[in-house]
Amino acid sequence: MNKNYPLVFLLVLMLTACNLPAQNTNVDTPIPPTQSQSGPVQILSPQSGANLPAGPVTIQFTATGGPFVEADLSVDGAPVAFIAQDGTSTSISGALVWNQPTAGSHTLTVVALTLNKEVLSTSVQVTVEGAGGVGQNSSGGQTPTAQPTQDAGLEAARQRVIQILHDTYGITVTDPPVGRKLRQGVTTDPWTSAVYYKDWFINVSIYPDGREIDYAYPLNYSDPQALSNVMKPGDKPVPMCRPSGVIKLLVVFVDYQNLVVTQQEALDSLTQAVDQINGRYLEASQAVGLSSPIMELQATGAYLSSPPATLDLLLTPELIRKSTGIDPSQYDILVQVDLDANDTSGLIKRTGSYGFDGGGCIPSPNEVHMWIAISQKDQLSISASEPRLVNTLGHEILHTMGYPIGLTGLHEWVCGDGTQADGTDQCDQNNLPTLMMGWTDTDGDGVVEILDTTPYGLQSP
Repeated sequence: MNKNYPLVFLLVLMLTACNLPAQNTNVDTPIPPTQSQSGPVQILSPQSGANLPAGPVTIQFTATGGPFVEADLSVDGAPVAFIAQDGTSTSISGALVWNQPTAGSHTLTVVALTLNKEVLSTSVQVTVEGAGGVGQNSSGGQTPTAQPTQDAGLEAARQRVIQILHDTYGITVTDPPVGRKLRQGVTTDPWTSAVYYKDWFINVSIYPDGREIDYAYPLNYSDPQALSNVMKPGDKPVPMCRPSGVIKLLVVFVDYQNLVVTQQEALDSLTQAVDQINGRYLEASQAVGLSSPIMELQATGAYLSSPPATLDLLLTPELIRKSTGIDPSQYDILVQVDLDANDTSGLIKRTGSYGFDGGGCIPSPNEVHMWIAISQKDQLSISASEPRLVNTLGHEILHTMGYPIGLTGLHEWVCGDGTQADGTDQCDQNNLPTLMMGWTDTDGDGVVEILDTTPYGLQSP
């Protein structure tokens, strides 16, 4: 098959720029909110100090300076309502309703989240008169903060996933993996499911507000046209890699000559990073009783002493072949690592990220599958305070296997095996999404799903 698959740099549903903040790979700690009534977020009504009658309270707000993906309303720190959008608009506005207010003094806070995960907020103080309704943390119809040991919606979501897989994709299963992240203060996290079956990957997300999305990607060089009975018009015909077996990487370091990194230092850092990632894969495999890893990376390193003469400064397979003498077609994932203190390509500024991915296991790609920016020499080290190379590679590899950024604009898979609450922002080699990757035995037949010939309790193809 001789098809070209351009990399698509979208954040909604496609698996691309990851919004990894340039200053830190550990993004679980939110950026402190900016609070100013004259700032980018404004509550138009009610006014601060207002006395409000008993009954539902409508908060009118507006925010500028996006692009925005979400706005949330919290009362005294507890989330009660939200609205979401697709991240294409630099403003967000509307009405957020506190349906069952309690009498007394309260702080109303509107938080707007940008596509780049910047958190902007503002607050007003109000007093609600009368007896009012139940509190926002009770069971009186508000959206409560999810509890780690109780997820009342999980079984309903599982049954809905089973129905979607049957009705839309013709697959009858009894035990698909279903999980939901439990991020503090985030009310929009969906229940998600990921299914790897034959030549396709299917992701399903069920959102608390009733929205649902499901889509399919071809796996491991499969021709999307051959999956026409599975893929819908809105699906993306970009192959992904199955998270099992050997994945071969060709990693090309592009040196902009401003970090004082030698070729050997760059190649050694790659060896150390891949060794750590493979070690985590082995640990996860041993945790489910296997003696050998479910998946292993094999990486070949190359080094270029100057950037490519392309418009976006991204390598192409032909340029790699001419510059290094290595045949890129022998590898599953092509990775470009820029050694550049100055963001010469402008990709960090344009994407709001120091790493992105456009699929993997793609025949005849137009450009590299993955790009990583290193802006300080010590970011190459696995022992640095910011080990950017290993953590970004460990994270982006998951995107080549279907790890989605969904309607919330956030990474939506639950990390871990689903037995513990997951309040983290995103997964990487240190926090693998083993439930979603099929590295657990959800149907109880003694075989992890990604290696099972009848995965997920398969009843019929």
